[in-house]
Amino acid sequence: MLVQTHDPEKVIAAVAEEPAHAFILRYWMESLSREAQQPAGFLLTDSPDDPTLLVLQSGAQIFALARRLEGYKRIAEDLLHERIRQTPPWPDEAAAGAWKRWLLGKGLFVNSSPLVLWEFMLAAGFESLGEEHAHHAYLWVVEGEPRFSRLVKHPCRVGEGEELWDELRRGIHYDPEGEYVRSCVRRGPSFVCEVGGEKVCWSATHLNGTMAMIYTPPEHRRKGYAKSLAAFQLDYMLREYGLACAHVVSTNIESRNLMESLGARRIHEPCVWRVLYYPGEAEKARLREQERKASQ
Repeated sequence: MLVQTHDPEKVIAAVAEEPAHAFILRYWMESLSREAQQPAGFLLTDSPDDPTLLVLQSGAQIFALARRLEGYKRIAEDLLHERIRQTPPWPDEAAAGAWKRWLLGKGLFVNSSPLVLWEFMLAAGFESLGEEHAHHAYLWVVEGEPRFSRLVKHPCRVGEGEELWDELRRGIHYDPEGEYVRSCVRRGPSFVCEVGGEKVCWSATHLNGTMAMIYTPPEHRRKGYAKSLAAFQLDYMLREYGLACAHVVSTNIESRNLMESLGARRIHEPCVWRVLYYPGEAEKARLREQERKASQ
């Protein structure tokens, strides 16, 4: 049984043994509290010996964390069978509405959660649209004092407000309207490398606190701008939080090599960003998408 709680520190203490996971939870919870349109509910299992966490964000995004594999299996089965006790009541109507829409069977976006959760959800009976072979990512972590200034070979600075919104949308296929990017730049921080007054590389911070969206236009690549900016961003995050982290897709060899060269530690549990549906809903979603494309 999943039991609702709105005590973030209780959530973190129950499930986050890895410092990077605790950081991500705190950062994401703070980010969600700043975004009035994105209320979240936090659910813990009622098993004190095997605590697990499920975060529900409006828009049907879920993030899960468990100490043991059995915990992910329990989350998957509780979700499928709607074994959820919603007490005390939701803190606002927007969150309640998001929860109800989610329970009506629309797609669930499994956001930066362990691959094993996805596998247990499929085994339990959830359906996908054929993303089983999509790439996964790993979390890379740097801890300690700022120490990368020697690697910043080009002028870098923190972005101001939403100034980098247009730039950050380049190279991103999952956010065509740019609303998620806008949320990220509002939350901040974002970063930019400039040469001769021209923006040559830029990056941001995901709502969960991980380094995000670093991009160098093709005409500016192979000049070390990305490494300068990554080093600058790492030192900024280390000064602020004592920890910096990034998700790197398993096939992104260049980014993996960059993190290794910076001495980052890799957490070996792969993560995914994929959509799942309740039984019988995947085909409906497929037909809706076909109708949408046909009407364009």
